[in-house]
Amino acid sequence: MGWFPKPIKTIKDFKGLKFRAGGMSAEVFRAMGMSVVTLPGGEVVPGLQRGVIDAAEYSDPSADLALGLPDVRKYYHMPGIHQPTGIMEFIINKKKWDELPADLKAIVEYACMAETLHYTLKMLDQNSKDLSTLVGPKYNVKLIETPREILTEVLKAWDKVAEKYCKENAFFNKVYQSQKKWAERIVPYRRVGHPSYDHAADYYWGGINPYKAQKP
Repeated sequence: MGWFPKPIKTIKDFKGLKFRAGGMSAEVFRAMGMSVVTLPGGEVVPGLQRGVIDAAEYSDPSADLALGLPDVRKYYHMPGIHQPTGIMEFIINKKKWDELPADLKAIVEYACMAETLHYTLKMLDQNSKDLSTLVGPKYNVKLIETPREILTEVLKAWDKVAEKYCKENAFFNKVYQSQKKWAERIVPYRRVGHPSYDHAADYYWGGINPYKAQKP
């Protein structure tokens, strides 16, 4: 969710801050009534140091650590819901792609599929290690569980932003409606076909809190 100067307990605490966000996330937080400042990655830490912004989101524990955020803020709220995942792109010139023979196209396609899984597993592994570093004695970051109230407000704000883009951009609307149609079938299936993640997690690791996560 981001890095803050103090624990965020209610939506009122969240709205009163100058908050760095980028891309469509910035529009979502703005729709929540926040004072949003969009800064490139290299300016986030200096912006926090100079008071240009009060708080910031960037990416995940590994990227946040590399950026230097634990040097300037000590309250790290997780989870966030404005960027539930991150997937890389492989962009190819369409004309050049069409000229490739079928076997080379297949090699590229399967390499991308393999990298998608590899990247996902690698980031889970690295983020778990780096979060341990963040809450350890070197940085002494306080990990705070994001209140569900705030997560719900983010979803409400996203609905407003998505509705706006659906009206303005036909291709956005086409993709969004396709995603919703998929989710309308898959999400109910997952809810009845897959046990709740918390069930097994609580059974085996319910009493373990290696990151010293605190309730807000």
